[in-house]
This record gives sequence, C-alpha cells and structure tokens, in this order.
Amino acid sequence: MTEAAEYLQRYLAAREPRLRWLADLAAGTGGPAPEQLDFSRQSLVPLWEWAMKQFRLRDEDKVVDPTRVPMWYGRSPAPAAYWWSDETLDLIDAVIYYFGECLRRAVPGARWEVGHAPYRNWVNENQPVLTGFTSPFNPFLPIPNIVGRVYYLLRPDEPRPNGIEIPPATAHDLRDQFDNEMRKVASP
Repeated sequence: MTEAAEYLQRYLAAREPRLRWLADLAAGTGGPAPEQLDFSRQSLVPLWEWAMKQFRLRDEDKVVDPTRVPMWYGRSPAPAAYWWSDETLDLIDAVIYYFGECLRRAVPGARWEVGHAPYRNWVNENQPVLTGFTSPFNPFLPIPNIVGRVYYLLRPDEPRPNGIEIPPATAHDLRDQFDNEMRKVASP
C-alpha cells in the first residue's frame, strides 16, 4: 500500500470519532443537537453559527505543538494553525470532516479516494478527495478561506494581506460553500 493510500485509511478511520466528538461538543456547549447534525445542507448554518462562537485565538506566547495538530497540518495548506488554539484546531478538523460528509452524502456515488492528476504539481495529488464532482474535490481546501474570515471577525483591525478586503464571517459561509461545490457535481 502506498503512503497516500495509508494516509487515506488513517484519515477515514479518524472520521467517525471526530464526528462523534463534534456532536458531543455541540450538544454540551449550546450548539446544534445531535439530531440536527444530520449531514444535510440545512445543518450547516446552525453548525457554523455555533462553531464560529467557539473559535479562540492562540495565546501569542504559545507555539504550535507539532504533536498536537490535526493530521492534515503540514500535509495541506493549513488554516494558519499559529492563529488558533489547540481546541479550535480540533474544531476546524471536525468541521472539515462534517463538511466532507455532507457533500459525500449529497452526491450519489461520491466516494473517498486518493487524489491523482495527469499533470505535475496538482494541489490535491495524494490527498483524500471526494469523487463525483467535475474534478476530484478536497473538502479541506475551501475551509481556510472560511476560517480566515472568522479570524478577521475576531480581529477586525488586523491588516489584511495585500490590502485585500475580506468580508466578515457569517453563519451562512459553510452552507454557501456547500452550494458552490454542489454546482460542480458531475453529470451521470
């Protein structure tokens, strides 16, 4: 088995425990009830509205512990791990799993695979991707943008990179991203 296939197996093995953790955390902290987290498009708004309120910035004097970060950290473009507390990184990880499962369950025949492309330097090469879209989709990739919007919601006076205007985060961001991806479902 290749390293990428082994990584996919580890990634998928962590999915159910992380999703249970997310449901338990939400239920215990005023978030959506477990029955609301049904992997539907509609569940994404209450999930994200609650999740954004859970985000905490990393103390400036605390460095990122490489043994504590989610498994994708260092393997994919990370959503500025140094910004977020360890608990927030756990939450981001769980939201990525949830988002991916929402898409997988919404697209008939979608399944997890190792990403491969016929050209060099493809961003999803050897990454876990969902098939069933016009091109294999990595649920991780849109999340840094959404998470970054939460950062600027928490720190509105922080200078934006290259002066780019970044709109504040809203409860609809995750659902809107779901809708964007659903427009890319491959025709049968």
